[in-house]
Amino acid sequence: MYIEEDFRPLGEVNIKPLAAYVNELSDTDWMQDSHRQQTYAPHKQTQTIPLLFDEDLRHQQATAYPHMTELAPLLEPVYTAIAGYFASSVRQRALARRYGEPYFQRIILVRLAAGGCIDLHADHGFSLSRCHRIHVPILSHPQVLFQVGDSERCLLPGEIWEINNRRIHGVTNRGCAPRVHLILDYVMPGEKIFEPDAVLQA
Repeated sequence: MYIEEDFRPLGEVNIKPLAAYVNELSDTDWMQDSHRQQTYAPHKQTQTIPLLFDEDLRHQQATAYPHMTELAPLLEPVYTAIAGYFASSVRQRALARRYGEPYFQRIILVRLAAGGCIDLHADHGFSLSRCHRIHVPILSHPQVLFQVGDSERCLLPGEIWEINNRRIHGVTNRGCAPRVHLILDYVMPGEKIFEPDAVLQA
């Protein structure tokens, strides 16, 4: 979604239980689903574990994967923090009363190998332009740099960030350890999105 900032901080969450789970995942777990890296060239150096995902990038009625059930208790604090951030706005509460409650449409774990990169790109398509793209670093280190537009940041484990995924963005892992992010797409039905050349509605 196009937002005013390149990066928008949404808060922080205790990520230690989720990090412990991720550290126990095997290479086999990470290699089971290769759709995202094979379909989208900028992500060819990543590995993905889908939790809530559909290959057609639909905007409603997402499909839950097996890891979603296992991770549900560990994800609850993340859900609560994100929902709480947006519910604090009078405008967003009014949207929920009129159009229905917000929901998560995609949730994935993404690993970027040491020395790897996600090439600069911008997200397109109906759903990706109408959802809040949120990153929660699970495993990371200061040598991982995330660029969005003209800004570059090191996102630390437990921080919750929304990015402007409609601007050019990419990641470089200059360290010797992999980076793992939890990525969530949050939809607020009826929300208007003011892009530079269009007004969209979620």
